[in-house]
Amino acid sequence: MDRRLRAVGLALLAAGAQRIRFAMMPHACYSIRNREAGVTCALAAHGRRLGDAFAGDPTDVASVQTFLRRQRPDALVCCCDTFAAHLMNALGALGKRVPDDLLLAGFDPLMLGYEKKQSVFLPPEYLRGIFSLSGIVMPPVLLHGVVAGRWKRSGKRLLVTQFRPFSQEERGFVETAAAQLWGEAVQPVFQDA
Repeated sequence: MDRRLRAVGLALLAAGAQRIRFAMMPHACYSIRNREAGVTCALAAHGRRLGDAFAGDPTDVASVQTFLRRQRPDALVCCCDTFAAHLMNALGALGKRVPDDLLLAGFDPLMLGYEKKQSVFLPPEYLRGIFSLSGIVMPPVLLHGVVAGRWKRSGKRLLVTQFRPFSQEERGFVETAAAQLWGEAVQPVFQDA
């Protein structure tokens, strides 16, 4: 059981979620099933049950719509952040707003797989830019294998907070990654921390 995902399940319960579901690709590997078990354990400790998982392609809007209609979740825990980002696009295409209509939690094993102060990816001076004092983990921007900022998507706007100035080439990397993930409609806006 993945204790980190247990914490995600507890946070969703604390936020008032009643119908929490797990979301993953079909035929998920052991480590993904271990994450699902962490959420299951958190819910069981509070007398709740994790309903049927969404095991499908997060870019397939029709299958996402069918799952939402059948399961009526108010919160989804995704197997990873990339899956959550694609699922967020499908939800947007269906007119669903995160977090107003549905709570959506991703999972970033890169940030959570290490003790915060021992991470080889996260310089200590950027720790509070990614991990809040209340336990929220913001999605990081990795450049050259090291966290250099964080991002937040709102509609067609991708706000990128730079922990240090990005070169033009590095901004180009971020813009390319955003286009690959969300298409040309999402435009990165850069700001300093």
